Amino acid sequence: LFRSALGPRLARWTALWGRDDDGLFIGGAGSGKGLHVDQRPESNVGKNWRGHKLFALWPPGAEGTHALESSYGEVFAHPLTPKQTEALQKAKVIALLRPGDVFLFNGALPHTALCVSAGLGLTGYEGLLTLSPAHVAQFLRAASEFAGSWQRVGE
Repeated sequence: LFRSALGPRLARWTALWGRDDDGLFIGGAGSGKGLHVDQRPESNVGKNWRGHKLFALWPPGAEGTHALESSYGEVFAHPLTPKQTEALQKAKVIALLRPGDVFLFNGALPHTALCVSAGLGLTGYEGLLTLSPAHVAQFLRAASEFAGSWQRVGE
């Protein structure tokens, strides 16, 4: 989607873009994706095509770790629990995605999303790995946890 729209000139500045983990989320009011981090530490670029969606992103470090430990997998829907309210107070970003909005964020950080409009919401995204040395090192460190003898490649 985005790779084809932006063309090969931009895609050549990425190490990976648009593989098998691209996604399409369709849901009604109150549906969402529970608090999580992506299995592959890639950035996510996408577009909210229809409906409104609340999105929250936590910073790396203690706040993000605490949010994951207290609320992993939970959808932050109304009414919020006290621990969800506490976690949201530590979020780095809370954004309302409107129809037509595009986004880019690091999927290795804790994040969650919630559809908040009547009718169906529709959001599409693709994963990409930039050529930033920090981004590539983060990707290799995470991959080394699963790759046995490749464990030292990310150092």
